[in-house]
Amino acid sequence: MASVKEYAYYIEGNKVGIVEKDTAFNNNVDSKEYGPGVARAMWKSPQSSVTDGLEIKYANSSIYSLENANNEINTHYYYNGWTIIDGYLCFVRGANTTHGVANWATNAVVTGSAGDTGGQTLDYFLVSGSDRWNGIHRVQTAGGAPGTAGGGILKTYTKVNGTFPYYKNVDLDVADDETIFDGGTDSVDLADSGFAVGDYIFISGFDANVGNNGVFTISVVTTGASAANSKLTVDKRYYLPVGNTETPSTEISGNAAFTAETDADSGFITIAKIQHEVGLIRTDVNVLNDEEDNIDLPSYLQKGLVYYVKARIAEDSGNIELKEYNMREYKKHIETYESSLMKGPRIISSGFHAIR
Repeated sequence: MASVKEYAYYIEGNKVGIVEKDTAFNNNVDSKEYGPGVARAMWKSPQSSVTDGLEIKYANSSIYSLENANNEINTHYYYNGWTIIDGYLCFVRGANTTHGVANWATNAVVTGSAGDTGGQTLDYFLVSGSDRWNGIHRVQTAGGAPGTAGGGILKTYTKVNGTFPYYKNVDLDVADDETIFDGGTDSVDLADSGFAVGDYIFISGFDANVGNNGVFTISVVTTGASAANSKLTVDKRYYLPVGNTETPSTEISGNAAFTAETDADSGFITIAKIQHEVGLIRTDVNVLNDEEDNIDLPSYLQKGLVYYVKARIAEDSGNIELKEYNMREYKKHIETYESSLMKGPRIISSGFHAIR
């Protein structure tokens, strides 16, 4: 006869964990689990595979919903990495030498998220495929063309406790030998700013040659007595396909090739170390952020919600008796709904505690 497996779950925040009851007998007398029945009372991570799967039922209370996009080319954008600028999370996307970097201002999230109006002030997007940032983020600025201030940078309102080396709105130069340096205007000592060999960096702001912008890796860090001699040398460019190709998430790499440019008049250049990862940004998301949004609740819970609102109104007006009545009705609806989710027979036993 096959042994019966017993499972349980626990809730931590908004996450559900599955554990299995350990029925193995431990014969090691030196173990704290030694003895009959000791291990049988322990819950551990699942000890064996379950070929038929486990079913988890839960109530979804999402703060957003995804719309049915008419055209993914206008709502789905892969990115090359993220960085921290001014203490806020920023996403970047490199492009080929023709485009340099992504123009978020014209190609993505500037007209309001799906279901919202108000332009960039109500823009939200959904990140997936990230090691750290999956979920909803709100747009602070959507960087435009590579030759403008903040070009190619999708800056959010998500605050991050951390630091990455970066400079923004400075004047830098590049040479044909793939080096980046300060010609002297801002006295930026790049070699002593925290950048290291192997780092991925993002560059934007060069307007005469957009191919000088993008995502690169550092191959050499050269120290010098002056800013002009303190240089970073790049060797590879990384970018994602332009448009909605068959493999839009496939990152492309190639040898970097700068065109000599002295950009002492723009003051728009940003250079920042990034955490390299390829993830997806979706703008076809409707966030619960105004009174026009619909909350997807079962009809029975909707009645409970009405009682809850009435209770709060009564409390604010000082009618405590009416407040208590509405709270009782609210709790009745919640308890009845939760009871309806329980499966299995309801048994009434005989004895001293039986219903009479």
